[in-house]
Amino acid sequence: MPMWKTSISTRTIFVARVNSDLIGKYVNIASRASKFITEYFDGKLAFASNEQAVIDDLQVVSLGIGEALNAREFGKAIRDIMVAADRINEAFDMAKPWVLAKDPAKRAELQNVCSVVLYGFKLLTVYLTPILPALSKRVAIEILRQQAGFSWADAAILPTRINPYSHLMQRVDPKQSTRCSTSPPPQNPLKPNRRKPP
Repeated sequence: MPMWKTSISTRTIFVARVNSDLIGKYVNIASRASKFITEYFDGKLAFASNEQAVIDDLQVVSLGIGEALNAREFGKAIRDIMVAADRINEAFDMAKPWVLAKDPAKRAELQNVCSVVLYGFKLLTVYLTPILPALSKRVAIEILRQQAGFSWADAAILPTRINPYSHLMQRVDPKQSTRCSTSPPPQNPLKPNRRKPP
């Protein structure tokens, strides 16, 4: 098979996976968790001491994401990112924030659950930056209140506030994706840092 046909086929599969997984898994994280943070906490995030458990769990999956991106293995990177997205969504479902929201005494727990999930959403966005820079920049500025788009260093900074969720995407045009930058990922991108973003 000619190389160009293989390339087109691979890209078609890649874009189909992105369309399916981004809408069903990645975007779903932000739309679900941000609703509670906006309604009950005026957009303010707060983390309890146990957020490290979620971060540690994600670290096992995410360690290879930077390597896959730098090797231009976009399909593998997307698969690993979506495995992480599945774990975040599962943790959210297990916490049952819709139940917590009915009990005023559990507001702190509700805030922590949603904050941790939205931090996970931020991490996934940082990893998606080399692949979907336009989408990543929208998330950074419109939802996570950054002054500019994300860099690798932003993975280690816990978000402090969000804007109300706005519709992010319908489907991805193949022309949106770009080549991954050659800059290496940080040595420990998931070590949380409580300093506020500049």
